[in-house]
Amino acid sequence: MKAMKLVNKSGTDQKGMFIKVTLGGDYEEKEMPGKGLVKSGKKGQIFCTAPSGKVENKKPHYIPGEFGAGVPIYWLGSYSDLEVQELLIECYAKEQGKKRFAKTIKKAEHRTPLSQVAQQSIQQEIELFDGFGEDKEDFAVFSVVLFFQELYVFQLKFTNWRGFNLKVSAWPSRWHCGA
Repeated sequence: MKAMKLVNKSGTDQKGMFIKVTLGGDYEEKEMPGKGLVKSGKKGQIFCTAPSGKVENKKPHYIPGEFGAGVPIYWLGSYSDLEVQELLIECYAKEQGKKRFAKTIKKAEHRTPLSQVAQQSIQQEIELFDGFGEDKEDFAVFSVVLFFQELYVFQLKFTNWRGFNLKVSAWPSRWHCGA
């Protein structure tokens, strides 16, 4: 993920906004009668951006850095896992009205199956909504360049292989002895 930008659409200024991204996983917690809280599935990799300062209403906040820089991030799975596992993007901000020691609360989220991410353009604009159903309101728009590439792993296996009279094709000059 590169070139991340967050535009505040909440109607008020926000402080301490940050994005939490969960890549893959199909983790769920469900309340089951007679069993209590049942946890199932596996959790994906989690990445967070740094909290912002004040982000004014209708103004963008450019998020420095990127996910996967230096050390590539890998999601390993099959094509059937693409349908089951998802990309979860959550937006957090400081609680409004409190000056000091304000709690950070989840304001909005967006979930999409990894199969849809793999089929879309690398430049994505994701709308994050506060609330659910008819009560949901625009909270922010998250723009990102997201690379999702397929990794092929090939295994070479040599059986009954022999070599006779082999010659080096590229012999560096520093390996020459004497003369």
